[in-house]
Amino acid sequence: GYAEGQKFLLCQVLAGRNYKCPGLCMGVPLKEGYDSHNSPNDAETVIFDVDQILPYYVVYYQSSAHTYTRAVAF
Repeated sequence: GYAEGQKFLLCQVLAGRNYKCPGLCMGVPLKEGYDSHNSPNDAETVIFDVDQILPYYVVYYQSSAHTYTRAVAF
């Protein structure tokens, strides 16, 4: 069927001026003068304004084989 398997959004993210957190920064507000926060190891970016995120595709895949079945553009 159409909705079987897993799906995720592929988006363009405009991080703007990025503040690199020196340590764990869970739940802290946006640092003044910045547009986003980055984790100390650069593995995560936290965006505070939805206007910085532009969805491009919904990607559908089968979780057991991790194969992509289709992508639907916005």
